[in-house]
Amino acid sequence: MLKGIGTSGGIGIGHVLLIEDFNAKVIDRQPETPDIERKRFLEAKDTFVSSTKEIAANLKEKLGAGDKTALVLQNQIYLINDQELESGIKEGINNGLSAENAVDATCRMYADIFRSMDSEVMNQRVADIEDLKHRILSMLSGNVTVDLSNLEPDTIIVAKQLHPSVTAAMDTKHVVGIIAEKGGETSHAAILARALEIPAVLSVKDACSKIADNESVIVDGEYGEVFLK
Repeated sequence: MLKGIGTSGGIGIGHVLLIEDFNAKVIDRQPETPDIERKRFLEAKDTFVSSTKEIAANLKEKLGAGDKTALVLQNQIYLINDQELESGIKEGINNGLSAENAVDATCRMYADIFRSMDSEVMNQRVADIEDLKHRILSMLSGNVTVDLSNLEPDTIIVAKQLHPSVTAAMDTKHVVGIIAEKGGETSHAAILARALEIPAVLSVKDACSKIADNESVIVDGEYGEVFLK
């Protein structure tokens, strides 16, 4: 039995889909001119905003128009539209970085600032900025990092950390549980799991190395326990 923090109540019984890394990789490519790199970033930004709005709209449809949980995703739209964040990315491009490296460097800096504030609210900002960064990098590269929109019945997701956008967009009809190495009661992934009524246990130490892909497990989201069959 593994122990973590029960963040969304209920019992889930199913087989594991192990995803250790949701993160897009920074492609080491020779940058074009600053004008071209700025254009690439701005196009990715527009795609990001429209994609986030679509995920939020689909989530509202699942939960009902009066539910406010989709506002969790609005935080990422606020972040990508932040003038200082955009200026930092554009400055990196002007200094000779590719759009990918400028996004990576600027988002890392913001994440470090939020992390240094050592508060639960700022920890959520870290999760949002990391989710935003990897989605933008995926859009710049044209590669889909992880698609959980079409899963087998009775799937239990096991990951190091679940990004809010991934949780909101997953195939909730077939997900019966979530296990992650990071996250807590107030994390955005936990908030989304509760709204979607998916049992979730977060902060399970070394879950990705202790649970095998396709292994049968039981998730107790009330008591924060994971039982390996």
